[in-house]
Amino acid sequence: MPKNFCQNPLCHLDNTNDRLKNGKYQTRKANSGWYDYFCTRTCFHQYFNIHANRIINFIGLKTEPSFRDQNDQDIYSRANDIRSRPDYKWNKTNISEIIYNQLNKN
Repeated sequence: MPKNFCQNPLCHLDNTNDRLKNGKYQTRKANSGWYDYFCTRTCFHQYFNIHANRIINFIGLKTEPSFRDQNDQDIYSRANDIRSRPDYKWNKTNISEIIYNQLNKN
């Protein structure tokens, strides 16, 4: 499977030697360490700064606080419970996403 290119629209504007190909600066390949979509943390933050409002508007802006009962498990206990299940298999899905989906019945 071919690697994806960094999704930051400003990636090719940085003058580094690894971006220089045949006399032109080009976007780098995405790195699996940055969610498979970005080559560096800087590119991730630039992208997010450009698109944060669109992302939040698409998902929806939180207008009320979230609550949980004092005796409910915290996020770390939930993560440990999920990891200890015999049917749990680690993949690239973020544990926070799994917990979010469980809480919201997704």
